[in-house]
Amino acid sequence: MSDYNLPHYLTIEEDLQTLTIPLTAAEAHGLIAGVLCATKSDETALTALFSLSDEILTNDAIVDDAKKEIRKLCKTTAQQFMDINFGFQLLLPNDEVNLAKRSAAIGLWCQGFISGLGEGKLEKPLEQQDELKELIRDFSEIAKIDSENIIEDEEQEIDFNELLEFVRVAALTIHADLLMENKNLIRHDVSQHIH
Repeated sequence: MSDYNLPHYLTIEEDLQTLTIPLTAAEAHGLIAGVLCATKSDETALTALFSLSDEILTNDAIVDDAKKEIRKLCKTTAQQFMDINFGFQLLLPNDEVNLAKRSAAIGLWCQGFISGLGEGKLEKPLEQQDELKELIRDFSEIAKIDSENIIEDEEQEIDFNELLEFVRVAALTIHADLLMENKNLIRHDVSQHIH
């Protein structure tokens, strides 16, 4: 498990409301993760999130505290992606929240992730990568999850945990593949300038 712990879900929900950013904590975290996969920059992720604010952000103590928590979320997410122990986690409501709400949250996380890839201007590298395109299609399907018809039972809970692990590992895979793709593009570009 990672030494980098995400802030509490409800804290981020409150911070997003304070900053008038019209996303849930799950969707905001998905957006941050997607931007990080596309750009490797927690500052770019932060800018993308703050640009969604409905108001000009003033410099008062409450707003400053909310910004600080969102910065911590971005930085911690970036650290989790780079954790050699695969400690990346999704920011979702805890297990005490009913399954329907947690399922809706994972759908919103995937929706945010896809938006984050777009915010990070990630289009060209995916053209050659069938596995990544397939994972993005899977995220798109998960984003459409119908959480209203979910019944609280052990089988549904097991299914949810399997879906959560799939999304977590898929996000790590996308991050690693795009990191490798970026390194290969840089190597190719440098070798062309040398020769």
